[in-house]
Amino acid sequence: MQEQRLGAKGQKAKLNCDEMVKRHNSRLFSLSQGFDVIFCSHNIKKEHCHSGKHNGVNCIRTMENAEESLTEFSVAIKEKKVPTVSDTTIDTKCSEIKRAFGLLDAIWSDVRGIDAGLLPADDQVSLLRKLLAAAKELWLNMDMKTRQPK
Repeated sequence: MQEQRLGAKGQKAKLNCDEMVKRHNSRLFSLSQGFDVIFCSHNIKKEHCHSGKHNGVNCIRTMENAEESLTEFSVAIKEKKVPTVSDTTIDTKCSEIKRAFGLLDAIWSDVRGIDAGLLPADDQVSLLRKLLAAAKELWLNMDMKTRQPK
């Protein structure tokens, strides 16, 4: 049914896209495969980081392992990096992502931890504001542009 709606050009484009995805996913010893090994070693499936599969349990597992897995990602990236990118640049970016994960986890915990009745206490709101400001500043400094956190 979908092929009928695409038309000849659309079908050709879809076949080209499918072929590129196959080639990309099948590169032996690719960085993507390295990431898969790291995810797997922490009992995380790559699809847990995408779409609707990023539920509470998977999110908690990802956050609990963020420090260690991002350190491992840094090592894997450095092994496959282009010569124009320094190890320091890679380490800095991975550290920023670790910090962003930590801030997002703290924000989520603060929002979910408001159990002092219907309205949060002033200190809870104050902490949440500080966490949100720090996360926003880091996000902007990381130059993430339109990429959105899960």
